[in-house]
Amino acid sequence: MPRANFFDNAVFSAQAVHKDKDGNIISVQITVPPPAPMKCPYLSCYRKFLGRCFTYGLLTSYQTKRVAYAEKHRHDTIPQDIRTGENMPTTNKEIIWAMIKLRFRR
Repeated sequence: MPRANFFDNAVFSAQAVHKDKDGNIISVQITVPPPAPMKCPYLSCYRKFLGRCFTYGLLTSYQTKRVAYAEKHRHDTIPQDIRTGENMPTTNKEIIWAMIKLRFRR
């Protein structure tokens, strides 16, 4: 049986698109939905809920840093997926790695 993922029922929507005077995209802010509440009072459900909350926190932090990076480097050439938020990381490991890459990108 496949493991349930935080992104299974998540609906992401672009909230704000920042463009320059020529119409080029500077950054896209994406709304990350919070995790669904617990459905049972057992410890296993609580542990899964905490895992989803941790992933939610990492993902919102990544989105904030991605938009700040895109705004700061608006005149530089950076990959389009950083500007638009496409191809978001899906696991905790991928999110942490993407945050590290953003931090040390020049």
